[in-house]
Amino acid sequence: GVADGDVEPLTAEEKAYALERAYTRRYGWTFPESLAERATRERFLQRRGFSGAVIRDFFRRLKDNPSGESEEQR
Repeated sequence: GVADGDVEPLTAEEKAYALERAYTRRYGWTFPESLAERATRERFLQRRGFSGAVIRDFFRRLKDNPSGESEEQR
């Protein structure tokens, strides 16, 4: 019951952070071991409203940096 004009859209950084929180609460910083498991995890994120592009970007970053550390933290 909230009008679209009453809610500001999330920035790309906010979307990425929200996806990261949703994913890590359920799966930690683990990368899926198979394509079937990755598909399951992608569907989990899609059901929470994240777009395919944001999800693919997250998995790319997760594969490159499985510890979840940002560039500044390393």
